[in-house]
This record gives sequence, C-alpha cells and structure tokens, in this order.
Amino acid sequence: MALNYFIIGEEELLVRDAISEICSQHQSNGAWDRERVNSWSELRNKLATQAMFAERRVFIADYAALCESDPNPRDMEDILAGHPNILIVYALEKPDRRVKAYKLLAQVAAVREISAPRGGELIRWVMDRASQLGAGIDRKAAQELIYLAGTNLLALENELKKLLNYSTEITVHNVRLLATRAMHATIFDLVDAVVQGQGARALYLVEDLFRSGAAEPYILHMLARQYRLLFRLQMYRQKGYSDAEIQKMMPMHPYAFQRLCQQAGQAGLAYCARSIHALAEADWNYKTGARQGLSLLQPLIVKIAKK
Repeated sequence: MALNYFIIGEEELLVRDAISEICSQHQSNGAWDRERVNSWSELRNKLATQAMFAERRVFIADYAALCESDPNPRDMEDILAGHPNILIVYALEKPDRRVKAYKLLAQVAAVREISAPRGGELIRWVMDRASQLGAGIDRKAAQELIYLAGTNLLALENELKKLLNYSTEITVHNVRLLATRAMHATIFDLVDAVVQGQGARALYLVEDLFRSGAAEPYILHMLARQYRLLFRLQMYRQKGYSDAEIQKMMPMHPYAFQRLCQQAGQAGLAYCARSIHALAEADWNYKTGARQGLSLLQPLIVKIAKK
C-alpha cells in the first residue's frame, strides 16, 4: 500500500528535519534504501517498474521538480495511489493550491505544513538549537544574532556552529565580533552576476560568501531558492499574469520582488530549469561527499553562468 507524504515549508532546515523524522518512523531495521528523484518521469518509471516482491523503498522528490514537466493528472493519480513504497514530496515554497498536481497530492498524501518560527518562538529556537549543538546562549545574544544574521534557520545554524568553534558560551560580544551580517544581499548580487554571465564577478562573490563562513548547504539553498522563484515568475508570465498579479501570488518584500523581476529579464524559463538541475546535482555531490568547499561551488558557478 502506498505511503505518500507531502511536506510544505519555506525553511529548508525544518523540512529536512521532517523528512528525517518520517524516514526514521519507517526505518525499523535501519536498512531502508532511500533515493532522491529529480523529475516526474524518473519517479514514474521507478514506481511503475519495481519488481512485484521487491522490498519497499523510500523516494524523496522536490514538488517543483515534479511539476516542471506538467504531469498528466490521471497518470499521476494511478501511480501515486498504487505503488508499494514510501514517497516523500517536499515543497520549499508555498505551492499554488489551484493546480491539479497540488490537489491530487493533497488527496493521496498526508500533508504536513511547517511554519517557520517568528518573534519569541524564533529566539527560543535559536537558544534550543544552540543547546543541541553543545553551546549556551542567552536571550539577548540570540536576539543580536537574529538581528545580524537574519531569520533564515539554515543561516542561523551556520552562524551558531561558527560561534561554537570560538566558545561554548555565546555572548552578545562574541556575536557582534563574529556573526556575519545577513547574506541575502550578497546572494542577490551573486544571482545578478550569474544571470548576466559575469563569471569572474560571480566566482569572486561565491568565494567571498564561503570564506565569510557561509556553508555549502546554505549557499546552495539560497541559490536554489532564488532560481525557483525566477522559474515561478517566468512561468506565471508565460501564462499571461501581470507582475502586479504575480506579486500577490508570490508575496515578498517589494524590493526583493523588484530585484527578482530585473533578474527575470535575463533569465529565461529553460535557463532557470537548467540551473535548478545543476544546483540539485551540486547538492547531491555535497551530500554524498563527492565534492565539497570551493571545488564544489566554483564549477557550479561557471556552469550556470554560461547561457
């Protein structure tokens, strides 16, 4: 019997934790075979051709990647309802609830929507995460870290790890001394350089980010997030929506949306899809240990900076 899960959340760290939790629930003997799939056609082929008495497997898929090929709803329904495996689909952006793929997944999967902590909850999250990592941090230091590093949980965890290397007691003084100011602006500049084909500047920016303490998963996540936003914007434009209508469907800060529209003028739909695929490959290489550090990031930037 098919076991489908649909996880929705804008914080990769929380989504990743939810995926691990689900895998642990079904991994009683510790020998489950997990596999990440990158498209609907790949997932369909793997689910439809599995041998009758083969052991259950865990498949993990990005909702945006599944929707890129606009799968046939009836085909999708038959496959998702009849496979004997465990399927975890995750969305790192709020999906359009009007599309058929979303409606179908909502029917055949257990939906879990994960809200990012805000305000006092975010401060508590920072303090709890620091404790899990083996560090102590008081409320004022946690507030200062959020002010400097922003609210992205992956970035906050990255900063906590960096601070922990300096001292197990994280103080306001240490945060002001070592924490990196929010890197979102640099990510915007990096994407600007990449979509304009400015390879040398893009390489300088990604090297600066990495040497400033941004870990590979954070850089890959922020780049992938920006390219998914560009893909959605271009897709909505192709469907005839105005930018004003799109902004309502993609709520974000007006300045961020303006920068996104500027980048979209030089980043077509096919280019965005290729870049997302390249980022998925880089993520896989990092997680399997094939490449890490600048030897992972530099070839990636060179690849996606070529039109």
